[in-house]
Amino acid sequence: MADATKTLLVGWDGADWNVLRPLMQRGLLPTLDLITRQGVTADLVSLPPYLSPMLWNSIATGKRPWRHGVHGFTEIDAEGRVQPVTSRSRKVPALWNMLTAEKRRSLVVGWYASHPAEAVDGVCVAETFFHPPDDTPAAVPAGSVAPAALAADLAALRVTAETLDPNLWPMFCLGLTPEVAAQDPLVRKLGNHLAELYSVHNVAASLVETEAWDFAAVYFHFLDWVMHDFEKFLAPAAADAPLA
Repeated sequence: MADATKTLLVGWDGADWNVLRPLMQRGLLPTLDLITRQGVTADLVSLPPYLSPMLWNSIATGKRPWRHGVHGFTEIDAEGRVQPVTSRSRKVPALWNMLTAEKRRSLVVGWYASHPAEAVDGVCVAETFFHPPDDTPAAVPAGSVAPAALAADLAALRVTAETLDPNLWPMFCLGLTPEVAAQDPLVRKLGNHLAELYSVHNVAASLVETEAWDFAAVYFHFLDWVMHDFEKFLAPAAADAPLA
């Protein structure tokens, strides 16, 4: 292909400039600071009622919910049962579908409501790939990787809360150890979310290095989980209040 331009779309669910900008000013996010200074930033105009499956499908399709067909976390199937929304709930093509039609290769990793993984010119790894059953953490959920032949190799890149580097814990709370973390339900949740974060990163980083691609879309849920669970611990929004 003569045109070697690549486009990388990274989705940070729950990222908030009100939290990020003060950290950037303190020099704690140098890479993000460099990106924003060399590029363009803006506040995102979102769509109420601000439900993640609805919003991320709007981003992927460029359509509003009444057109793309995903309105929330669940839907009613033909037999009247409530079920989670899936990639089949989407009524219009996503970017990776459009690019496949144009013979461009796409990598899709962890996108919200992307299960079952769609057959694209490239690789699609659904969000369910990063949530194997608790009793069989090495399992690969059926239909979570396309092409399926890559599933075993990609599964080896996933991590669990138990295999996280112990040095990560003090970064979130001084003096925190894996033993202490195991006793606190909220911190155990943090461990699971961290494991998902690193698993998504590992898979995405591996694919962009080993696969040919023109467009890649990677979705990270971590910040959204953390803000929901830990935002209440942020320092008061006073001008002289230190950040947590």
